[in-house]
Amino acid sequence: MYNDIIYHLVQRPMATFTTQSITAGIVAWTQLLRQRPAALASVIGEISAAWLETIKSKKGLFSAAMDYHDPFVAPVEYSPSDENIMNLELSKARRLLSPHLLLINFLSSQYQTVKQSEPEIVMPIIRLMMRSVAPTSHMSTHPLAREARFSLLLFGFRILASVRLETLLELRLRDRLFSAAYSWFSVRPQWSFGSNRDKIGAEIRLLQDFISAVRSDQIRADHSTSSMSDRPPAILIHGSTDLQDYTSQHTDRVKLLSLLIENEIARLEVWSNPLAEGGRSVAQGQIERSMSTAEWPRTVRKAWRISPSMAVHLGERFKHANVQAEITKLVRANPKQVVHVPEALHYVIGDHIGPESRAALKWLPVWAPVPPVTALVYFQPRYQNHPLILQYGMRVLEQHPVDVTFFFVPQVVQALRTDALGYVERFIFETSKISQLFCHQIIWNMKANTYRGDDGAEEDPMKPLLDRMINMIVAGLSGKAKAFYDLEFNFFSEVTSISGKLKPYIKKSKPEKKAKIDEEMARIELSVGVYLPSNPDGTVIDIDRLSGRPLQSHAKAPFMATFKVQKERREIAPEATAVGAGQVAMIKHKYDVWQSAIFKVGDDCRQDVLALQIIAMFKNVFQGIGLFLYLFPYRVTATAPGCGVIDVVPDATSRDEMGRTQVNDLYEYFINKYGSVDTVTFKTARLNFIKSMAAYSVACYILQIKDRHNGNIMIDGHGHIVHIDFGFLFDIGPGGIKFEPNSFKLNHEMIAVMGGRDSAGYKMFTELTVKAFLAIRPHADQLIDTAHLMLGTELPSFQGEPTIKRLRQRFQLQLGERAAADYMMGVIRNAHENMRSGLYDRFQKLQK
Repeated sequence: MYNDIIYHLVQRPMATFTTQSITAGIVAWTQLLRQRPAALASVIGEISAAWLETIKSKKGLFSAAMDYHDPFVAPVEYSPSDENIMNLELSKARRLLSPHLLLINFLSSQYQTVKQSEPEIVMPIIRLMMRSVAPTSHMSTHPLAREARFSLLLFGFRILASVRLETLLELRLRDRLFSAAYSWFSVRPQWSFGSNRDKIGAEIRLLQDFISAVRSDQIRADHSTSSMSDRPPAILIHGSTDLQDYTSQHTDRVKLLSLLIENEIARLEVWSNPLAEGGRSVAQGQIERSMSTAEWPRTVRKAWRISPSMAVHLGERFKHANVQAEITKLVRANPKQVVHVPEALHYVIGDHIGPESRAALKWLPVWAPVPPVTALVYFQPRYQNHPLILQYGMRVLEQHPVDVTFFFVPQVVQALRTDALGYVERFIFETSKISQLFCHQIIWNMKANTYRGDDGAEEDPMKPLLDRMINMIVAGLSGKAKAFYDLEFNFFSEVTSISGKLKPYIKKSKPEKKAKIDEEMARIELSVGVYLPSNPDGTVIDIDRLSGRPLQSHAKAPFMATFKVQKERREIAPEATAVGAGQVAMIKHKYDVWQSAIFKVGDDCRQDVLALQIIAMFKNVFQGIGLFLYLFPYRVTATAPGCGVIDVVPDATSRDEMGRTQVNDLYEYFINKYGSVDTVTFKTARLNFIKSMAAYSVACYILQIKDRHNGNIMIDGHGHIVHIDFGFLFDIGPGGIKFEPNSFKLNHEMIAVMGGRDSAGYKMFTELTVKAFLAIRPHADQLIDTAHLMLGTELPSFQGEPTIKRLRQRFQLQLGERAAADYMMGVIRNAHENMRSGLYDRFQKLQK
């Protein structure tokens, strides 16, 4: 009966396995043990048994549900940053990982209390530990799993230090603890999820305690070779059965793990303290500083013998040329060992293929998939149309869900330029049959690429191919797909034709233009299921037929109109019912939004498309690590030569429009709109402004977005800054002028809204800007590839390969994290009160 009570007291909360149930369970177990200390062995035994079930059923820390994944193998959306999404991910991760962390802390505290006096509790905990760190037991690689994983491993090393175990059991436990620690470094380095400095500080202290325990770990003196003479041979480390050899190699693995943990601590310290306040500037760990140039290749080889995937990811942690060279050498010599690591493929193929990499290409048919944009690069001439590379690229594109490749439609079309063997062409045809939305978008994009320039006078060399493909895709449609195509394209043609009908009215008054737009809008027939090309994720259910407005243009007839669009989003169910460990009940919710769009004729929108693509990719990176920054990559869709649809940023006004309404100061605007500085509404708006300023500052710097006059900078109803109009980026400015700074726009009134140069708000802006820069650097290759694939368009901002070279240089990939943070602080100082920014604003005023 007594044992039954203990069984249910443990099993009930463990079966539910939520933060709340485990917390309640720990309270109950603690109270029981205060009354009945003798029950400890039974309680620990039941917890251990239940813990083993969580491993078997892959719950909590042992779940792969929220493992790290590349931010570009998830759908990239054109939508504003949403803190609710990041908070939901944070909540899910905590729900997933907190139960095990609570249990580790409980077991550790109980163990420390009675480890000497009650040896009967040791074996259940040893069994729990051995199974938890077994090679077959996967542990989560989510950033928030760092605390739970290393708390468990620290507990394991403390057990080794305090309990005398049988020789082989001790050695096996030690090996498994090291392997579980190394496996954290077998994926890409990760920042802490979110920006909770206390949480990061706790992780840093935990890692410091962990590495102290590892360095203090000693193989007992009585574990001599002779003590094993009467036992079957045991594999200890790297195939060794000799204990002395084991001890020697143990020293090496302690040094390697120390190097990795020091690097992890240094990264977290930079993330926690990006401005290096208090005089702290952690650039390298002690071991890294002490290593000679010749030691690095040996270190990489040691890492490879332990874990090839860990060795591959050393390249991102340590920016030494000989580290990169040694990884390349090892991957090309032993490709079979890393075919499951997408990042390893870079070391095989690189920027081109040469004789030294050809032997490894035979493993491409089984290599793990890279993100879609990387696969598209493999169709470029530098890879010599190697059949295995082409087949791999094709497989990867087909393997990713359509809603992931959908985002890269412009790059897919550009890949046709060098599609000598027709792989990309086949991918387009096959995918167009699977997804009608992909079909429509690819047709619009191909039409937009048949001619070059705003006026569409110069025929693109791809035009014959694109015309043929469009005809074949449309001819292949039938049934509902053909009916949907006709419905959508007829609807869109009706809307865009208004621009052509406005051309005779270009020199007439605005009221006359407005009357003509209203007349044409009234004739549009709205059918169920149609959508705006710029809003494929929603359907048009109504039109504001009096919303048409002519836009200013000397020789063109752009206009704006408003449509009611019905969309769908996922939300947490009102009762927030737990579905399982780390999960919450979700419901789909339909909602309506009035969306204004600008229809342009005579403007090449493809450059805006590219800029907003990369900004949307930035947003995915920030969202993936819980970095609360704000970007609004509104959608621009190029639909024909010199034609496009541009979503209007809702509830926003330009700084220029403020000036026309007698608002001469941005700070004054915030006071008038949100209230005095001490109000909650003002503080919220200021925080929104800072978060958006930091994100857009990095985007403007990386993309070198020019023409940042007051008409191209918007402030939305919540205080966010939003940049629009990306006609000038990379290497050109309007009229070829060089007034604007090479950093980003940061003038006096922007700083005033933050609270002034010495304010907490400005400090937050600086920290977030540095963090945004650090966050995107690991993904520089894919961001650069997205731009590189568009070189064939010969858009005005491209000056060939030198543009891409300068784009890469701005990421400063040769620098470590601390040096990169310092570099970005220099960029911010350059932007602060840069006289060229003010000069450009005055120049724009004179132009009006």
